[in-house]
Amino acid sequence: MNEFVETVKDSVGYEILWILLGLLLGELIKYGINWSDKKLKKRKLHKALKNHNNIVLEGKDIISLDHADPTYEMHDIFVRESGKKLFIDCPEEYKEIIRLHDPDFVFSQNTSFNRSSDFNDLAEITGIANLPGLIDKHSRVAVGHFIAKLENGHTIFNGKKYRVFNIRRKRVADGEENASLKLDLFETDYFTHHVFRSIYKELKAEGHPISKIEKMEEIHRYSPFLTSFGINAFILLENHAESEIVFAKRSKYLNTGTEESLWHVSMNEGLTETDREGKEVSLIKCLHRGLREELGIREEHHKYIIDERFMDLFLETNRFEIGLTSFVRLDMRRNQLNSLYDISKDGELETDGIVSIPFKQKELSRFVKGHSLTNAAKYTLKMLLARRKFML
Repeated sequence: MNEFVETVKDSVGYEILWILLGLLLGELIKYGINWSDKKLKKRKLHKALKNHNNIVLEGKDIISLDHADPTYEMHDIFVRESGKKLFIDCPEEYKEIIRLHDPDFVFSQNTSFNRSSDFNDLAEITGIANLPGLIDKHSRVAVGHFIAKLENGHTIFNGKKYRVFNIRRKRVADGEENASLKLDLFETDYFTHHVFRSIYKELKAEGHPISKIEKMEEIHRYSPFLTSFGINAFILLENHAESEIVFAKRSKYLNTGTEESLWHVSMNEGLTETDREGKEVSLIKCLHRGLREELGIREEHHKYIIDERFMDLFLETNRFEIGLTSFVRLDMRRNQLNSLYDISKDGELETDGIVSIPFKQKELSRFVKGHSLTNAAKYTLKMLLARRKFML
């Protein structure tokens, strides 16, 4: 009898052991399949993004600096202030003219990265020996443009902004090798940006090496020129049988000089001092501020946000401006968005209108062929389409 009981125990024990081993093997196989599937999708996405890298857009005006596979995790983009400041004062003889048109216009004192006022340190950083002289020359060019805009009734905001001083990229050693970005910022204003953009235009016309940059490692030498950094976001409306993508037409009142009335991304916003959360500068807060000011999507509408992501860092070489591609998926209908846009704070200042079209290759191709788009809009659209079958 005892032998029979022991035999039964042994039999049950072996059976349980084999069941456990079978379950464990099943989980291992499932994990292996999922892991392989993720790796395969990641390789396909990486190939798709690589095929879109360094895209030739009307003269190779876009350079990809970094891609996420497929998007950056919010905690993998680190944004911090470097403590650096760069401000160019308006020439004294023009200040009274500006005050006649805008008594509240904010002027800044000459301040360079090393806190001096002669900008000689910038000549050393960039290797452009005559840069201080160019700054003086183009500050007068820039103020002429400002006065012309003000005389035509346009509004110019010259508040403090954050721009990119240094970029560091890496892949996080977490098994997924997620992309990570570290952005060190410096403080500047719009007038300073306008001056450096004018200088860049002259250098580019002369064939200076700054206009022939091809990779990120070459950018840091010219950090004083990186006075523009913006989030380029497309809105995707999902409350339909099919998704729709929103394009915005840039306003004729913008101070872009060449891109007024071109179709652009749904929202384009630059980092400012209002995008602080405590001691930190927040890209998400900047994104949400842009949605609120340009499209009327306020905090009470955030419940309609299905997803919001950042994708790529790029340099627009025609204007030497850095951008971060993004998308926001909304559970919202077209007419609801149009109603919000009509009462948005900066809608008429930033854009002349918005349009929603089906997020399908055929309709998108027809729209792109039939309308003039900014290079940033084309690039952001291409990067979004490259990821579409992997994540949307």
